[in-house]
Amino acid sequence: MELYTIGQAATYLGVSQMTLRRWEAEGKLVPVYRTKGNHRKYSLEQLHDFKKENGKVSETIQNYVIQNKNKLFYSICQLAHSLVIIRERLRLKKMKSLPVNWEKATNFLFQYSHESKSELIFPTNFADQLNLIKTPLYEWPIAGMKELFQHEAEATTFKPVLYEEESFLYAHVLQEQFLTSDKTEKFKNFMMECRKQGENEFYTEVRKFLIQNPVLAFEFRSEATMEYNRLKTKLKDFAVASDLFDVMYEPVPKNKIEFSNTIYRCPYCKGALQIVYTKNGKQFRCEFLKCKHYSDQKNSLVWRKPQEQSYSNPPMQLTKEALHSITIPGISEIRILEKLAKLSQVENLQLFPECDIGDISFELNGELYLIDVKDYLSALSLSYDLNKDVSYRIPRKKYDHQIIVVPEFRNINYVRIVKRKLHQDFAYDVLHENELLKLCKQGGFNASKV
Repeated sequence: MELYTIGQAATYLGVSQMTLRRWEAEGKLVPVYRTKGNHRKYSLEQLHDFKKENGKVSETIQNYVIQNKNKLFYSICQLAHSLVIIRERLRLKKMKSLPVNWEKATNFLFQYSHESKSELIFPTNFADQLNLIKTPLYEWPIAGMKELFQHEAEATTFKPVLYEEESFLYAHVLQEQFLTSDKTEKFKNFMMECRKQGENEFYTEVRKFLIQNPVLAFEFRSEATMEYNRLKTKLKDFAVASDLFDVMYEPVPKNKIEFSNTIYRCPYCKGALQIVYTKNGKQFRCEFLKCKHYSDQKNSLVWRKPQEQSYSNPPMQLTKEALHSITIPGISEIRILEKLAKLSQVENLQLFPECDIGDISFELNGELYLIDVKDYLSALSLSYDLNKDVSYRIPRKKYDHQIIVVPEFRNINYVRIVKRKLHQDFAYDVLHENELLKLCKQGGFNASKV
């Protein structure tokens, strides 16, 4: 029987002698015997079998990491969602317990880091957890984290640190909640029924109304009130969505209504702002950190000069999920539509064609274009969702060109990062908003190649 010293065994396995000593203490690889001088001796057969089995273990771990990639990303989103809640609870001095999402995420991360044999087992102590989240996400010594978040630093000027940049991850959780809620099911049923009945125009009217009216004051004979009543009356013809507006809207809470019967609205999304009373006077907070990104008040958590609107009847507002998933992205969709309408080269412009098969369609030099506007704070979140949706891998025969358009708020490097992370079978082109407008002015893809 051929015997190896600890140094020879370490070389054979490609590890350090310290690792071999640790494996011995753990009972994973124990020497076949020790000499009188207490030197370890390993058999070649023992080392061969261990190396073979360890290779299988490594492959199993690798598969585990790949299979749980989406769960890992979502757990980080849950932590971000929880941090927003924790911050608000601390501000209101109502921190009685940690959010449910925090418990779910930390439990998963502990199990995941253990099963993936990560360098660090995710801590169970809250103080240790807080210390970890202060470091850039791609530096967490947990399997898969570097792959998920390293490129995010290339797309932005900030390091993706969870406690500073929770907004894009928080928005991702809100979107997931909307996609699995009864509101989404109701809206999907309405969309499908409109497709069956060929009611694309009515579908567009309803969706556009939700985008432009996140708050309803129900003033007598106001344009918004009359349009609301007209659409709601016609919705009665759709059994699956007759109560759509009742599901999408909810009463504006008292913390958004001033004693003088006044509500204040976000300069960007037009949603009702929370009124915060401080020693220095009133301050106004939008529920969406995302809205700050689109204004010149990027460094402020509150709006100083919001739009004021008085009302005589109890106001209603879109639910938070609907505001995030319909209103906020819809603002960019309508803005791009209006820019395209000013170009003489663009013809047959439509908003939400074929009951939302895309956001915008138009004809250019005899070719039909389908546009899908995607507005995410993070290039990672966008590429993650696009890769997850199999519909983006299937070319639509009716359209000559299909394009994902990234709004003007993002820089061109953001677009490059998204392109680099997409699967090879992705069927859409990806363009910046300014690139799309330039393309249209040049007459389209074919003309731009001439």
